[in-house]
Amino acid sequence: MVAVARQKGFVAEKEITVNKKAASVYFLHTSGKPTSENVSGAVSLQYADGTRITRYMLMDKQLAYWWFSSLNTDHSGIAWYGSNDVSKGIGLSWCALDNPHPDKVITKIILHSAQDATIYTVFAISLADRKHFVPVSGPSFGGPDNWAAATAMAALVEGMAGVKDSPKTQAYAVPTLSPRWDQASDTVKAIVRYAASKAYVAYTYTRDATQKKITLNVTGSGKEMNCHILTPSGTKPRQVRVDGAPVAFKTSQIENSSYADFKINLVGTQLVTVDY
Repeated sequence: MVAVARQKGFVAEKEITVNKKAASVYFLHTSGKPTSENVSGAVSLQYADGTRITRYMLMDKQLAYWWFSSLNTDHSGIAWYGSNDVSKGIGLSWCALDNPHPDKVITKIILHSAQDATIYTVFAISLADRKHFVPVSGPSFGGPDNWAAATAMAALVEGMAGVKDSPKTQAYAVPTLSPRWDQASDTVKAIVRYAASKAYVAYTYTRDATQKKITLNVTGSGKEMNCHILTPSGTKPRQVRVDGAPVAFKTSQIENSSYADFKINLVGTQLVTVDY
């Protein structure tokens, strides 16, 4: 056990010989309550090449007060909790210090006292050959967790499958269809459905590069659909037909991509062909 402080009977600094490499360093420690800036002390890693790094040990971040200790972060926590003759609640905290230079030999670890009268006490130091592991919070059910799952779902449904709901009508009453399978696949079957309302959009997509034609069999629970159909790179839409009958369309350009823009009624299944 090593205690450093700017009090009589203590040393203000203590060097501990190491001469080893480490990806992270763990400290079992505690301190009295600091009086300034929550700094309980500091730790330096001295390297064989003469350089060093120094990190402050902050109360409620890297360590906790020994009296009724409480601490829980990704890189620190309570290592032991018990009692003594005057208190039923005392504890020691741990913290992980990731070494920014794991390939360098650590010649020594230097413990520094705070600038006030706080006593910083270290009970043990452990070296690890890898950075501190922080587990993913909560279970994963096959996709990205939390907010990232919504982003991944939006990229798949609205991005690749190209099925987007209208913010005004919702429940796929007047959805927009803009599949972007040109670079991914020639034949796709897509079904997007709201489980609660049972609103849905379903289609099969086929691209025939020989005949320069895109075919879509489209159906859904809504009344009509806005179509924004991407044609292959370097081409433009020439003709749009619904169930064999030509329909009016506009050509829109987004950077180097061309789209055929038109509307269809969602009554049964509609056979849409786009020649390019």
